[in-house]
Amino acid sequence: MKNRITALSKKQVIASFPKRPRDSHKGLFGTVAVVGGARGMIGAPLLAARAAIKLGAGCVHVGLLAESALGVDAQQAELMLHSAATALRLPDVDVIAVGCGLGTSIAAQKLLYDALMRDTSLVIDADALNILALQPELQNDLRTRKAASVLTPHPGEAARLLGRDSIESGDDRVAAAKELAQNFACSVVLKGADSLCVARDGRTYMNKTGNPGMSSAGMGDVLTGMITAFIAQGMSTDDALLLGVHLHGVGCLTSGFATRLATRIDIREEAGVRTLLFSSEWVQGAMRIARPWSLELEYTREMMASLLLRDAPRKVLLIGLGAASLTKFLYRHYPLAYLTVVEIEPAVIAAARHFFKLPEDPKRLNLVIGDGAKYVQSSSGKYDLILVDGFDENAHSGALESLPFYQSCRKLLSNEGIMAVNLLTRSRNPEAISARIADAFDDRALQFPSCESGNAIVFAASGDHIEITIDDLKEGAQSLKESTGLNLLPTLARLVRNRTCLNNILRL
Repeated sequence: MKNRITALSKKQVIASFPKRPRDSHKGLFGTVAVVGGARGMIGAPLLAARAAIKLGAGCVHVGLLAESALGVDAQQAELMLHSAATALRLPDVDVIAVGCGLGTSIAAQKLLYDALMRDTSLVIDADALNILALQPELQNDLRTRKAASVLTPHPGEAARLLGRDSIESGDDRVAAAKELAQNFACSVVLKGADSLCVARDGRTYMNKTGNPGMSSAGMGDVLTGMITAFIAQGMSTDDALLLGVHLHGVGCLTSGFATRLATRIDIREEAGVRTLLFSSEWVQGAMRIARPWSLELEYTREMMASLLLRDAPRKVLLIGLGAASLTKFLYRHYPLAYLTVVEIEPAVIAAARHFFKLPEDPKRLNLVIGDGAKYVQSSSGKYDLILVDGFDENAHSGALESLPFYQSCRKLLSNEGIMAVNLLTRSRNPEAISARIADAFDDRALQFPSCESGNAIVFAASGDHIEITIDDLKEGAQSLKESTGLNLLPTLARLVRNRTCLNNILRL
């Protein structure tokens, strides 16, 4: 009889994730201790700890075995660093991750024993698994633990735990994963292409997310930190394992470390602002953590100047998601608007949800994974507002800056529709791109003066011609500021200074 295996689905893994109340604080989301880091390997526990803090754990301690180790992690200063022994004695720890860069020395073996003796959920990885394979007594300690445990072996570690030379593909992998879960009374992930997850009751799942780019040092440490973070926040070890494995495969959304994917996601925080980057220093989006619904970057605010030119939009198409700033602003302040967002990279959508508070509301928000240029060419819908803000890690837009793309956008606009396009003036040829937009819209295009960041917004319109005085625009901007907090008055002042509007009348 073949083992029954269920394919993991996004709906399944997200269902059990705990919701955060508005009045939440870090004490509600658990305390983690990551223990490992023998001499020469302290990067491994730091990777796990950074992943844990990024994935929502309230407090994260790092216990390092190496003597004279770091006193602070410069990249993630909120991590609390200790000796390994001190970390294992900390009170009120909800979950311990042990093994990342631990080594197999006598001191490492003692640390694993101490971790097994704690009445705390435990995630066991890397060298801790190798120690277990060598120490039958520790194996028995694991079996008799009252608190839940998770094992995260790759095939080599799994083979050693089971006393085998190797684990073959196919049914042998399934049988090995189930045997580990049964022998050690644990939740298990047997890592690899199509990782196998076995719950403590024997239910077996196959994860289909991931890609060959994840064959990189540090990936397993990141996964350990992710699973640990979810346990700390109140999930069962089974549910935390499934969510961690699935999300890890979606894009390893940690802090940009240990990732070599098609689009590497880097999440950074500084001075209360969280930013999104793709494998480079080009900022793809930003959110002020204290005001997640506001527009942090100047160019995103200027794209919303389209709201001064036409009535409130009811159907909006956004090409490029980034940190979801424009999407969230429209979702919050225009409750009658239906939003369609086209984003080519699934990892960006996952990042927006988990780090930038992108809402999930299929009644008002349609997320399409696909190529924006192909979408507008094949779509037959009509939109009151089209916002184009799509760039890769090299700040290139590809087909999104072509004449056929802009012509397709024009066809999708309603009778009184308007389009706003973000251009980069410092690295590209904005005049040529702006000329293509004007060509597609029969010269009904207007480029605003460049922001300090080097972004310039081009607006193009269909339907009746627009003629609005600067005074009327200021009146509309003041009303918009009062209702949404968005201040476009500085933008209008720059239009006047640059004499963008002949006789102080905006014509489009």
